Amino acid sequence: MIGGLSREFYHRVWLHYNDSVAWKWEKHSEFGNKGQGTVAMDGENRTMWIFEPHVAEAVFEELVKENNIRVLRNEWLDREKGVEKVGGAITSIKTLSGKRISGKMFIDATYEGDLMAAAGVYYVVGREANSVYNETYNGVQADIKERGHFFKDPIDPYRIPGRKESGLLDGISAEPISPNEGDVQVHLKYPYSISYGSIVPKRSECTNLLVPVCVSASHIAFGSIRMEPVFMILGQSAVVAACLAMESHQGVQDISYDALKTRLLERGQVLQSPLKEQK
Repeated sequence: MIGGLSREFYHRVWLHYNDSVAWKWEKHSEFGNKGQGTVAMDGENRTMWIFEPHVAEAVFEELVKENNIRVLRNEWLDREKGVEKVGGAITSIKTLSGKRISGKMFIDATYEGDLMAAAGVYYVVGREANSVYNETYNGVQADIKERGHFFKDPIDPYRIPGRKESGLLDGISAEPISPNEGDVQVHLKYPYSISYGSIVPKRSECTNLLVPVCVSASHIAFGSIRMEPVFMILGQSAVVAACLAMESHQGVQDISYDALKTRLLERGQVLQSPLKEQK
């Protein structure tokens, strides 16, 4: 269920490819139009889900220009001493080039979560056992073969076929299967919502930071969340939440969810699955 700015992005990609000039490497009429679980070019919804990287970059550049956004390129956070905090809130950050940027609100939209970590927000790296969050899909799922991601025919693991004493081939282990690898692609009945609480730190850690990519999630849950359309949805939600927090002079943990919900819906965000509501 993709709405808001995320859908706007894919609509603009569709507009690009709806022009015959865009088809330089193959004819539009010869395009297979196959995506992951859907058509690549959706004429009914006016969206395009498969695209060339330079097209995506151009769309983002258009959005930046239209909204007069200042972008500082090739700047990296000073992770050692680049974050200043006062009273639980970030007051400024510094880049390795020496630039210092002050602000009332900060959003860490990186894949690595460097600002989050440098701001003193608790985080976990690695995979947890099923028992930590009472989950069922962590670890190697040796018996799940619905996607065919496994060897269908027996393969001899020894350097000399059939001779155990010759030793195992490089990359082959004799150890028993161990946890949070494996093919864990399973179908859900409905799309699911992502809690606002998953993109905000604890109040005691930081009150003016939102983290829409390195969200608070178990490893297996993040494996489902980690898609760019979702990151765009969470990013827009984070911006709207930051604006609400500044307007109400509150921490990001204290804003009214009803107010956030209203503003997101006004901007075309999809917050609940229509399919689930019908059941």
